[in-house]
Amino acid sequence: MKNSLFVSKFIMWMRQSSLLLINGDMGVYHTYQEMVDEINLVHATYPNITTISSIGQSVEGREIWAVKVSDNPGQEETDEPDVLYVGNIHAREVATPEVILYFLNYLVSNYGTDNEATFLVNNRELWLIPTLNPDGHVYVETVDPWWRKNRRDNGDGSHGVDLNRNFGYQWGYDNSGSSPTPSSNTYRGTAPFSEPETEALRQLCISHRFVVSLMYHSYGRMWLLPWGYIPQNTPHHEVFMHIARNCVAYNGYIPGNYANGVIYGTNGDSDDYFYGEQAEKNMIFGFSPEIGTAFWPPESDLPQILQENLGPNLYVASIASLIEDNPDRIYPPAVPTMNELGNDDDGNYTVSWTIQDDPINPAVAYYLNELSGDTLLTETGDGGDTLWDLQGFEFSHLQAHTSQSSLYSQMGDNLNNHATMAFPLVVKNGMTLAFWARYNIENDWDYAYVEVSTDGGENFQSISGNITTNDNPNGANLGNGITGNSGGWVEAVFDLSNYVGQSIVVRFHYITDEYISEEGIFFDDIYPVPYFSSDDTLSDNISDTSFPISGKTPGTYFYRVRARDRDDQWGGWSQLEDIVVTDSPSDCQLGDVNMDGDITSGDAFCAFYRYFTGSFPTDSSCSNPCAEFAADINCSRNRITPGDALYIFRAYLNGETPPLDCLPGSVLSANFQERKQKVWFEKLPSSNSEILTIAVYVDASPQVTVFGMDVGFPVHLLKFAGAQSGQITETWEAFDAAEPLSGVIRLGGFAGDESVFHGKRMLAKLQFQLLEGARGKGEIYAMNFADDLLNAESIPLHFELAHTDVKANEKTQQPLTYVLEQNSPNPFKSDLGSDLSSGVYILKMKASQFCASQKILLMK
Repeated sequence: MKNSLFVSKFIMWMRQSSLLLINGDMGVYHTYQEMVDEINLVHATYPNITTISSIGQSVEGREIWAVKVSDNPGQEETDEPDVLYVGNIHAREVATPEVILYFLNYLVSNYGTDNEATFLVNNRELWLIPTLNPDGHVYVETVDPWWRKNRRDNGDGSHGVDLNRNFGYQWGYDNSGSSPTPSSNTYRGTAPFSEPETEALRQLCISHRFVVSLMYHSYGRMWLLPWGYIPQNTPHHEVFMHIARNCVAYNGYIPGNYANGVIYGTNGDSDDYFYGEQAEKNMIFGFSPEIGTAFWPPESDLPQILQENLGPNLYVASIASLIEDNPDRIYPPAVPTMNELGNDDDGNYTVSWTIQDDPINPAVAYYLNELSGDTLLTETGDGGDTLWDLQGFEFSHLQAHTSQSSLYSQMGDNLNNHATMAFPLVVKNGMTLAFWARYNIENDWDYAYVEVSTDGGENFQSISGNITTNDNPNGANLGNGITGNSGGWVEAVFDLSNYVGQSIVVRFHYITDEYISEEGIFFDDIYPVPYFSSDDTLSDNISDTSFPISGKTPGTYFYRVRARDRDDQWGGWSQLEDIVVTDSPSDCQLGDVNMDGDITSGDAFCAFYRYFTGSFPTDSSCSNPCAEFAADINCSRNRITPGDALYIFRAYLNGETPPLDCLPGSVLSANFQERKQKVWFEKLPSSNSEILTIAVYVDASPQVTVFGMDVGFPVHLLKFAGAQSGQITETWEAFDAAEPLSGVIRLGGFAGDESVFHGKRMLAKLQFQLLEGARGKGEIYAMNFADDLLNAESIPLHFELAHTDVKANEKTQQPLTYVLEQNSPNPFKSDLGSDLSSGVYILKMKASQFCASQKILLMK
């Protein structure tokens, strides 16, 4: 099916282009004579920085013209590295001469006005050959627009040798990478360099010291590198890949080789010769960019093709001197390691780091970045440039899971699109990446990926989730791929436990091949998406490995650093390191987190809240200048742990008073376990700020000691009732509803028994108001701590949704024992049911995926 569609597409292009070329008119594409005329015009206009020479003749006697661009073009300047650019080795690849000519015009027209172009012309010898196959190009102009080879008369009625199978290195290695049959499109010729075109290029390479070369082909949007003759990597493979990755950063092409499965095997090709043959010439780092999406790209595509390959042309010229000196110099400096900061009590401290010694690429300067005001958001399709770096992705109204738009990969052939979170995510214990996805991706051929970087976005690695696969029937899956049809919106969860304690960059990546385009993939309700309200550059030219900070007000600050080497190459970002600035601890007492003068269960809750979320709640007594110091029982001056909170709670049970003793961290290395029952709340479009009441139950024997709710969307929390003296209190604790709350909402700690309701022990009730349009993920959790500090037991939870206008979708890894839903408040509790009239009401009971409903008659 796939091959037949490709053939149909091929025939369609052939018919269109044949009509175009019947009179030798190539439209926007240059004929051979137009190329000759243009390079002569360039030379006449810029004679001081260009020369034109023929490097040889074709099999039919046409000149193979080369343009040299340099500040002294008539001289051979041995102190300047040579760079080679070649087009049209295959005749029908008509966009490739355009890339060469566009680059030529860019260099000469920007010389003297653009710093980069001027530097390259003054310090490089750039050789540009628009067509290596002039006979084939003329044949394409006048006879057959799909001709590939040169025009050698093979003596058996066939014509042509594939010039990219005629180079001498590993020529004729096997009959799959090239063909011994003259009529074949990949016919390799009678001997290595049997064709005058390849021999001319060979002699040019022998007589000059080329460092790097780009042999342009079309099509496929790939950036190819050796080896081609065997599925193995070269000894300099990492250098090749580093250069290739920097090139494709400009155009989204796929970098790789035969060994990577990016391209089929070839032998006798140019790149293998450029790199592999080192006896008659020097080693050349040769690449073959496969540009565009067709041999004859639509004329409307040409401007993009030219622009997206200008950057790579400039880049390989810029690094030529580094490669010539030592190929390893193309690497940036190492990633620094931040030293731990801990806490600070006066706002004056020093940020410092270390870096691995590298004599080839030593760091000469550093860039220090400060971030603050951290929060975790749920992306509902409107994050834009603030939260994302979009390369090919867009926010689309075509599909949406909740709001009006979603993050979309777009649809097309040869895509290499990605959406990267703009800020690093600090991974905490138990954190997962969750989102809803809707996709239709060409099954087993095209793939989407969720990828993670630990060096600030320099290098990414795919991660597995519940919608990924490692099946690879066609060699197109790079690992942990998403493919096929989701059949609608599906929930996706990706485990981040391998990155706990690290700062990572997350991106979505979508890669398609050149044949069949399906709709693509949509992402919505993505959580967590990091955001920092303040993003400051402290300095980008620090010569030392430390930097003084002064005058910081209380708060949490994050720092990361990157290094620059002598070649102005920037390395990757370090991990984030945070510091908490507090007021002087002389006014603070260890253990008294909420500053009420006692050790209470509330102090323990504050510590747990800090551990779970990374910050203290801003709407409670936990938010005070002493909280960070007081919660740090093991005095690590670094991070609040479960052990800190456990110790505070045991001190509360033992009746201890502040200040508590500072304990070594090893004493509190608790084997902390907790489980959260996940709940999704979604407000129906027809609802207007409805009230939601939730009753929470437990059915396990241990006593609940901490209970809370974590919501990833803003709500107005109205009332909360907790268990006291064996029953739920009728007096609700009112919350200030003036401002919407989000994040973990403290609901209380419990030391008494819970009331019994429907055979289960009721833990608490809470009532809150969903804001108009608010949607997102929420979690309810409860924990019990045994006497042994090193153990904590989680409690299964059950909840009751008590409003028909709010839809709740339960998401949990373990089935709930039951969930009771009713379309009315409890009529037997005066505070909730006094206004309820007599009548028939519906009770609905759920157990896992089973459901039963029953009518009840209320009579008053």
